[in-house]
Amino acid sequence: MSRLKTALGLVAVALSASACVSNGTVTREATNAFDTSTFFDVAGNVSNPSAQTQPTLAALMRERGWRITDVRVNVPRSLSTSEANTMKPNVELLWQDEPYGDRYAQVRDILERPMRGLLPAFEGSREVVLQLNVSFFHAQTPLVRSTFGGEHEIEFTFSLYDATTGALVYGPASRDLTFAAYGGRRAVEAEAMGLTQRVRIEARMHDWMISEFRLPVAPSGVIF
Repeated sequence: MSRLKTALGLVAVALSASACVSNGTVTREATNAFDTSTFFDVAGNVSNPSAQTQPTLAALMRERGWRITDVRVNVPRSLSTSEANTMKPNVELLWQDEPYGDRYAQVRDILERPMRGLLPAFEGSREVVLQLNVSFFHAQTPLVRSTFGGEHEIEFTFSLYDATTGALVYGPASRDLTFAAYGGRRAVEAEAMGLTQRVRIEARMHDWMISEFRLPVAPSGVIF
C-alpha cells in the first residue's frame, strides 16, 4: 500500500510540472469556428480520424485556384507581456531574446518573415491573403534557457481572405506549434552554431507552411 501511495505521489508531482514550468494561471482555450475535420498537424498527418474523407487545405487550394500573395500577422496589443527574468512569467506574450523594444512588433516579425519568404512557391489564379492571429507566444527567459530549456509555445488561428474583395474564404482554424526548447549546455552549443531562439522559431514557421500548404520546398533542416 505504501508503494502505491509513493507511486501516486510521484505521478502527482510529475503532472504538476510541465516542460515549460506551467505554474502560471494564464489559460488559453483554442477556438475554432471551422470544421475540425480539416485539421492537420505540423507533420501533415490527419489529426482527426473523420478527416480521412475530407480534402486537405492544400487540395482545396488547388481545386479553387487559391494563391497566397500576402501574409499578415496580428499580435494583439491586448496580450499581456513581461520582462521579468523568472521561470514562467504569467503572461500571454513572452519574448526577451532581443534588445528591449516593441515586443509585439518583434514577435510579428519572427512569425511573418519566414512565411513571406515562401510566397513565391504558391500557384493559382485567385489571390488570397493569409492572416494569422496570435493568441499565445512564449519563448524562454534567460533563467529558463540557462537551465532546463522548456518549450517554445506558439498558438494562433489563421484564415484566408480574397485579396480583392476581402471576403473570408477559409477559416479560422487553430494551430499549436509548440516544440521543445534548448536549455543549459545544449542551448550554449546551439547559440554557438547560430541556432538562436529566433532562428529555431522561424524554422518552425517555415516548416509549418511547407507542411500545411504542401509546398514543393525543402524543410529548414533544423532538428526540433
